[in-house]
Amino acid sequence: MPTNIRKAAKLEVNNDGYATGKLVSVEVKELKDTETGEIESTQLEWCFGVLNSKGVLSKVFVWTGLNVNPEKTYLPKDGGEPQYNKLTQMLLSMQAISKEQLESKEEIDFDVESLVNQEFRFKLVNRKGSVIWQDIDLKTITLSM
Repeated sequence: MPTNIRKAAKLEVNNDGYATGKLVSVEVKELKDTETGEIESTQLEWCFGVLNSKGVLSKVFVWTGLNVNPEKTYLPKDGGEPQYNKLTQMLLSMQAISKEQLESKEEIDFDVESLVNQEFRFKLVNRKGSVIWQDIDLKTITLSM
């Protein structure tokens, strides 16, 4: 039986370096201990559909925690300034929440599933340690107009 090879596809970006993707789903995922089966943590899995150079939708995933934090506590591994956690940064960049809401003492009442089926634009950055895989730059994600 012959073995066929194919050409790899790249995610499509415009002249300004932005990709456009539709948020396909947001799901709660439980991570379980492989030995005990106990839930170790829970996270949100965000799935974006982004066109690639072959005209096919590729899935691009972002995993975040479930808590928004008004404090910049996350330190990048390569140094630099403290940053918001992924969920906080993403929702601020999407303008789903405001800095005023974040700094307020009131709880934030926002259903992330209301973002499903909306189109966003964002820049892509190379995943650390890879020249092939790319991640969404969460500071650049905005609602596509």
